[in-house]
Amino acid sequence: MEIMITAVKEKVRRKELYIIGGIAVLLLFFLSSGESSLSINGKMITDFSMMLPVFMTIIHFVSCMLAIVLSIGTIGKEYERKTSHLIWIRGMSQLKYHGQLALSNLAVSLLAQAVFFAVLGIFCIGQGQTVCLMRIVPAYLMVGLSTGMISLLTSVLSIVLPEFAVGVISTSVLTGGVFHGLLEIAAGTVGGASGKVLNYMLSVVPDLNGNAKAASDFLMGGFLSIHLILKGLLVIYLISWFLLIFKKKEA
Repeated sequence: MEIMITAVKEKVRRKELYIIGGIAVLLLFFLSSGESSLSINGKMITDFSMMLPVFMTIIHFVSCMLAIVLSIGTIGKEYERKTSHLIWIRGMSQLKYHGQLALSNLAVSLLAQAVFFAVLGIFCIGQGQTVCLMRIVPAYLMVGLSTGMISLLTSVLSIVLPEFAVGVISTSVLTGGVFHGLLEIAAGTVGGASGKVLNYMLSVVPDLNGNAKAASDFLMGGFLSIHLILKGLLVIYLISWFLLIFKKKEA
């Protein structure tokens, strides 16, 4: 796991992690300060049961966005720096090499997500909802399914595609997954060729919004959906197969 550990150490020094993470943390603290004027349809959002889904939506989206930023260039830069030559000399397979780099992407992405959940924990304490702290770890893992899907997808695509193309595809999948519910409504409303295209896209893009909603509902006293958990794990498993399928030649 030496390659993974080295890659993780390199990533935690990247300024993008702290810039995006810092902005997200400040936003979360602002929303929980009681001085924000957030409203939906003219109705002020002040109640904990209304604020929590907003918090979770922000944490979910920023965690996935950071996963793209942190994962997009890891494998490509290793080849640009000719680091891979040292790996081949040691007799390590490309699968293990790419796999450890992908795991480093996932580890740092989940670490950033943990910081956001720590802020969420502070918010729960401030609202007198300490009971939520007992449920925060399963909720973290639920959101982590989305982070894992996006991080792994970005990693495997970066093996065969340039950074710009990887960024466009990963961001499109993230957007489609976050707005999955709205797109389902649109697909049923539009009909025709456009509706078919939307339905096909929805069959490929995972319902990331469902993970965020399930985590929020669980914190409010609900039950985690075993179906969503198994579905998320299946998607991660299927994406991981591309680490075996995709190969990259030394530049």
